[in-house]
Amino acid sequence: MAHLRLHYNPEQLRVHTITAGSLWDEADATTALFAGHHQESGSIDLSLARLAGRECQAEVAGSGAIVRLLVEERTMSGSLCDWKLESLDLRDSGSNRLQAIAPEVSALRFSELPDSYDLSQNYPNPFNSQTEVRFSVPRSGMVRIAIYNVLGQPVRTLVYEPLEAGVYRRIWNGRNDAGQEVVSGLYLLRMEAGEFTALRRMAIVK
Repeated sequence: MAHLRLHYNPEQLRVHTITAGSLWDEADATTALFAGHHQESGSIDLSLARLAGRECQAEVAGSGAIVRLLVEERTMSGSLCDWKLESLDLRDSGSNRLQAIAPEVSALRFSELPDSYDLSQNYPNPFNSQTEVRFSVPRSGMVRIAIYNVLGQPVRTLVYEPLEAGVYRRIWNGRNDAGQEVVSGLYLLRMEAGEFTALRRMAIVK
């Protein structure tokens, strides 16, 4: 689990949404997020933990973003904004504290949101156990990303929900919607959002 405290300048930024970052992404995993946000003072207090399930463990390993914030700049786009990570506390499943170093950052430059829809090629491809799917959404709306076999039959739905504008990452663990491992072969990855559609080919080699 993770606990962190952030502080920003509310005259420069407005925080719209707070969600779990890519570090917590895993198929069939559920992440609990508790957020205390005071817009007037620019303080955010967050606690995150993964809940163990049938196909996943509670522990998190690897690299990635701990939290994802959708912000609006009140200053000129691309300008430096005051932002500080005041504390970071990481714990394992036994509540033992892990070593964590909070970066000494006093200002960050925020990039603009994507201006078009995009579905990147999954990586790695071909893959054996799991692969990463990245996609971009320029405006809020319903997004569907699904995996089909070469016969066009649905295998797995990765995304079917309304999303805010931003760049996203999902992991496919090579299982279908019933939790069963799929066989080696070619699969189709399809994204639909509004009038946008995109198709990518993926290969599983076991």
